[in-house]
Amino acid sequence: MDEETLAAATYLIDTQHLGQGRGTDLLGVSLSTTDRVGHAYGTQGPEMCEQMHRLDRALGTFLDRVAQIPGGALVVLTADHGGSDFVERIAARGYPHAHRIDNAPLSAVNDRLRDQFHLADSPLHSASSGLIVADKDDKALPAPLRDQVIDAALPLLRALPDIVFVEARDRLLQDPMPDTRNPEMLTVRERMRLSAVAERSADIIMIRAQNVTGGGRVGGNIAGHGTPWDYDRRVPIVFWTPGAQAQERFLPIRTIDIAPTLAAVLGLSTPSLEGRAIPLWPEADAAPESGR
Repeated sequence: MDEETLAAATYLIDTQHLGQGRGTDLLGVSLSTTDRVGHAYGTQGPEMCEQMHRLDRALGTFLDRVAQIPGGALVVLTADHGGSDFVERIAARGYPHAHRIDNAPLSAVNDRLRDQFHLADSPLHSASSGLIVADKDDKALPAPLRDQVIDAALPLLRALPDIVFVEARDRLLQDPMPDTRNPEMLTVRERMRLSAVAERSADIIMIRAQNVTGGGRVGGNIAGHGTPWDYDRRVPIVFWTPGAQAQERFLPIRTIDIAPTLAAVLGLSTPSLEGRAIPLWPEADAAPESGR
């Protein structure tokens, strides 16, 4: 799939004459096979090795074509998330704490809540990064019952094994937004505050310990992502232009720094942004002509 996507991107460069006009052209390319392979086979097996080999070769061919653009080019490569291998192989390789859990503890919490509030159905339903409080038709419970169920659920969920963080979304949203300039210093609560969105995030934010996951099946998804842990949060960020001197920055930057960096390269003024422009290459080094 990635080879075909890059072939389509090359076709656009050639047919639309990108980088050859008076203005700046922007071409966005999404390469998704690494994500699909990681979910289905994990990140540390022969399948991912094959994917990395094919992607590296395809990107090399594509960058060779980009280097020929008369107006010059700047390439930015990053990812929307990281990932980890499936927990069974992690455990076999020396991390015995890595394991897959079942839903029995959550079922017991639902049993308690049904009895306490005389509910016909379980009120807690699994969702991304937490739990939704709803009826069997996924409709939100009416007030004040919803808040009462959440208040009763929090101490029960915090007592479960392998759970390291539990908080009501609405309470988490009351926290101030943390300073993200040193992302490696953020606490788990601060990381989850950055991810919480009113009326979009789960009603209860719940995080498992590192390398502890639920669900999954062979033939489907055996590995996932979406946790606040660094193996999911950290992504590569590469700026490349033909002929520039290679450098490696070991201090972390953020994906929100990409846009202001591109604006600085292009000489564009921007509104107030949280991200910062990253100095790239000295002026003597190769850089895109007119930022095209």
